[in-house]
Amino acid sequence: VAIHLLVSTALSTLEQAAMIRRDPIGNRSEDARIIQLRLLIAVSAVVVLVVILLGRFFILQVAHHDRYRTLSMDNRIDLRPLPPVRGMILDRNGTVLAENHAVYELTVIPEKIGDLGRTLREIGEIVDLSQRDVARFRKRLKHRPVFEPQVLKSRLSDEEAARFSVHQYRFPGVTLSASLRRVYPYGPLTAHVVGYVGRISEQDTRKIDPVAYRGTVHMGKIGLELFYEIELLGEAGLEQVET
Repeated sequence: VAIHLLVSTALSTLEQAAMIRRDPIGNRSEDARIIQLRLLIAVSAVVVLVVILLGRFFILQVAHHDRYRTLSMDNRIDLRPLPPVRGMILDRNGTVLAENHAVYELTVIPEKIGDLGRTLREIGEIVDLSQRDVARFRKRLKHRPVFEPQVLKSRLSDEEAARFSVHQYRFPGVTLSASLRRVYPYGPLTAHVVGYVGRISEQDTRKIDPVAYRGTVHMGKIGLELFYEIELLGEAGLEQVET
């Protein structure tokens, strides 16, 4: 707008100069001096505005390049939590008392689901999704951020995992992934000492650090699993996913 006004002023000044040349009467030298002064002011103002614009471009493209590049990447890259790998429990002879085995599970990112009820019904037609699974999932939604993946069903069989992988394209926001399941080789024989892990309850969420437990839904409940919870928990990570 400012440049437009300056250009209009310059054109008006040039028109006045043309009129002076055609006008034989009057003080031409005085009028010419005024016109030259106006032209000088207009040109100077245009130069100043151009310098300001170039300076602004320099600040955005060079001086603050890293900052705006980071902001752009934040809009394109989504950070998803990676659950920590729980540590093993061994006795003094190195015998394994608690370890992890890989299993399949379905995770859901609620904010990417349009009609959640419909999605759950359609998934239930592909895998064995019980009412208990759905109830647990909806309960966890109340205490976790909508952008964080939530476990819908764990311990899928190989057949269920294969069936869902064929139809996964129909469910944006639902992921089939491999997770780790806690296994106790000696079962009840060492259960009273080793203890066990269980799902994080509503009461547990009031006591734990949400950052340390992001991406995981289990914690030690009793025995060594609870006593050494901090050491066994591990450290959660982050995965960069391009959206």
